Amino acid sequence: MIQGIKSYRDLSDLPGRSCYLAVQAKYCLPAVEILLKEKNTKAFIIISAGFSESGEEGRKLEKSIADLISEAGGSLIGPNCIGVISQTYNGIFTTPVPRLSKRGCDFVSGSGQQRIHFRISYPESVNFSSVFSVGNSAR
Repeated sequence: MIQGIKSYRDLSDLPGRSCYLAVQAKYCLPAVEILLKEKNTKAFIIISAGFSESGEEGRKLEKSIADLISEAGGSLIGPNCIGVISQTYNGIFTTPVPRLSKRGCDFVSGSGQQRIHFRISYPESVNFSSVFSVGNSAR
């Protein structure tokens, strides 16, 4: 368990559904290949850093992962992001977690830190309905 969420040591033990990847960047491509082929996973949130923000080698790795997911008809948030939170789903792995309001606005940011800064700077003036940290926006 990680923060109360069941985690798996072996990819073969994962259920075939959406998946958060929080492993070193160099392990993400093989993990995505296995999850797509063996588990029919179609939705990925890659929290890991070490992709296009780290240079040419990372950019190539990021593109390979995004292309693979795209070819399979899947979706990807990230890599290098902090997750997603909405009225029905909480998958952000940082604090502070904003309180959401049905009357709030959707907030999409390439920077998880920006979301935290924005909420701390303007705590009473802005309500969010959902927060999407898209990181590098590879796909």
